[in-house]
Amino acid sequence: MTCHCTDPPRTPAETGIADTPRCLSPPVAPEKRKSRAAASVGSDADSYDNAMAEELNGTFKAELIEMQGPWRDFDQVERAIFQRVTWYNEERLHSALDYVPPAEYERDWWRQQEATPQSA
Repeated sequence: MTCHCTDPPRTPAETGIADTPRCLSPPVAPEKRKSRAAASVGSDADSYDNAMAEELNGTFKAELIEMQGPWRDFDQVERAIFQRVTWYNEERLHSALDYVPPAEYERDWWRQQEATPQSA
């Protein structure tokens, strides 16, 4: 198996990373190399391996990227992504958590763990 990347090798001075192999992607067998596109997550032949990640990415793309565009530049998109991820992790009301934001639910859970005596 060989690397599927076609990018030229980068020196540590160019990347700022010393002693790192040129390609960090897993090798791809020649018979499976039909394009440079690679699966984002998961394993081959498993239709459910990345369903949750793909659902989240699809929602993210539909709700942020497509509905709030057009975007002026990469920096504007990067800031919007950071704000969206912060909202998603810290503030959104989650139905599976009794409509409590994830960060608040986690804080309460840790407080409960500290208050509960641990058996030996």
